[in-house]
Amino acid sequence: MVELIVTYLMGNCENFVSLTLKSIEDYADKIIIVYDTTSKDSTLSKIQEWQNKLGDKIIRLDRPYDHNPKNKFSNSQARNFYLDYLKQHHMDSWNLVLDADEVCDAGLKNLKAELEKLDKNKNYLISPHMEHLIYCLGRVDNYFPQGQQMHFVYNRLFNIHPELYYPNGEHPVLNTTKER
Repeated sequence: MVELIVTYLMGNCENFVSLTLKSIEDYADKIIIVYDTTSKDSTLSKIQEWQNKLGDKIIRLDRPYDHNPKNKFSNSQARNFYLDYLKQHHMDSWNLVLDADEVCDAGLKNLKAELEKLDKNKNYLISPHMEHLIYCLGRVDNYFPQGQQMHFVYNRLFNIHPELYYPNGEHPVLNTTKER
């Protein structure tokens, strides 16, 4: 049976915590939240409410996020932090990475069945379609006048294996050291 983990970086996102977690709570086997300890709003209390509700289904990993604009590696460092945790504790499981302002629809309920059909001897990096609220609950970026029809997030769904890494950078895309 496929184990599906959903992973987040969360900090200064109090308005989105409940919305995003509500969208995945019935489908994720585990939820990994890397909480930014420099957050200045009530994100932590919202996460704690969900921890009380879902118990050990939520694993919170606390670490500061370096918000210094001169550090162009803050995001990749944070992402490699949870990736190292996943490799240590959930090898061969599947992981879906979400931003705090992204939600999933009910189609997620079929995801595990589809993942079961894939070759277990191969490594996958999948770019799913996502609803992205772009810090505004009133509109989704699919409807931006930029002509973008759908919002795809690159390599955010993957089976966990040792060759995965995030390259240094502000908006890193998950990569692998092996050719596929």
